[in-house]
Amino acid sequence: MCIDESVIPFVGRLSFRQYIKNKRHRYGIKIFKLCINDGYTIGFKIYAGQEAIPGVAISTKIVMELAADYLDEGRTMFTDNWYTSVSLANELLGRSTNLVGTLRSNRKFNPKNVINAKLKKGEIKSSQNDNNIVVMKWKDKRDVLMLSTKHKDNLVETTNKRGQKLFKPQMVMDYNKAKGFVDISDLRNSYHSPLRRSIKWYRKIAFEILLNTSVLNALTLFCCDW
Repeated sequence: MCIDESVIPFVGRLSFRQYIKNKRHRYGIKIFKLCINDGYTIGFKIYAGQEAIPGVAISTKIVMELAADYLDEGRTMFTDNWYTSVSLANELLGRSTNLVGTLRSNRKFNPKNVINAKLKKGEIKSSQNDNNIVVMKWKDKRDVLMLSTKHKDNLVETTNKRGQKLFKPQMVMDYNKAKGFVDISDLRNSYHSPLRRSIKWYRKIAFEILLNTSVLNALTLFCCDW
């Protein structure tokens, strides 16, 4: 499973309208998607700006809510560095679910010996705690910091676009493969979006769910070879 945010374009007045600089449509209604293989959407949550709970990170709350129906069955959740933390990993492990994701260096409970390590290209530094949560730092063109509850820091051989053989951590390769599930869904949405200009924000959401997400899910099921 993979969770990430997406944006429904909307430029009208709305108290929970968001600005996300790295999206094609920067202003709009932020939604969180939970996707599986081939971009099939199994979870959908609108961000209304009132998610805070004392003592619980918003990112952790969103992940646990979206994935609630799919926990306790040995699945794996892939997240980016906004969600990933040792605290989230512990929460998911308590529900028999693994976590793999990129990690921010300023998260609580990060091992300092890994975060502060100075590495040369190709080198790895990692640390594993008593719950088998592995935090790894790998030097590629830049430092890559990751967390996993199902990987070690082993390297595997792969081939780049130029046909050159190189070694990458298995953790990074699995993450790169799975992290694109939400991107696949957004890309297919962009080809023939039914969204039209409207001053009614709820119409945008209805069109997104009924004519984008549902239709693309049906297409995925029709074409799938799982």
